[in-house]
Amino acid sequence: MTILFAYIADNQAAIASDGNIVRNSDDTIINNKTDKTFSLYNAKIVGAFSNNMGIDHKRYGKEVSIGTIIGEITKGIQEPDDLGLFVNTLINLYEELLNSADTKLPSITERTSNILLAGSRNFDNKDYEIHWVHFGYSEERQIIRKKNCYCVSGNGAWYVAPPEDEKPQITRAIQCFFSHIPPNLTPSQLARKAIQIGIKSSTIMKANEKFLGGEIFVRTTSY
Repeated sequence: MTILFAYIADNQAAIASDGNIVRNSDDTIINNKTDKTFSLYNAKIVGAFSNNMGIDHKRYGKEVSIGTIIGEITKGIQEPDDLGLFVNTLINLYEELLNSADTKLPSITERTSNILLAGSRNFDNKDYEIHWVHFGYSEERQIIRKKNCYCVSGNGAWYVAPPEDEKPQITRAIQCFFSHIPPNLTPSQLARKAIQIGIKSSTIMKANEKFLGGEIFVRTTSY
């Protein structure tokens, strides 16, 4: 797991993540500079991912990051004009790829993903939205969208996706910050600050340091 965060203003969206990666075999942080964010269509959409960090795929290669994979599979989608329709199209393509025989690793039971996306609803630099989708393993031995898309919109709206066990405490800490926001902070600065607060609020420890942490990565939309 990791911590993802998205924030939207009247004319921009920002998305951010921490940079830690855990090796499950010995519960150790092995990298603290992993960029889990991505952008699509010349940064008209920004996104981030957690859980499954990458896959081995016949066409795309070994240990390809989920951000790269999403960028590749959306190349075949004509530049959209409706963010909600784009998210539904992406869901179908992503499920198909994770279930494909061309996807060799990780095992299908470990291909769960959280995908967080933000952008302008109609790609006109207004009416920004945040979409969150969780993909998980089903009884039919397939990766499916386990939860319906969560969508939030409006100036100042935000969404955090931390480790499930820590969601209440991290959400409360970030809510407290947003109740007393310092003036004149940009969406990028607000997203970075929210990740910092989430890391500070986290209590899960791994063998060599705190689970959440490392370098913070932020992307913003551009028109």
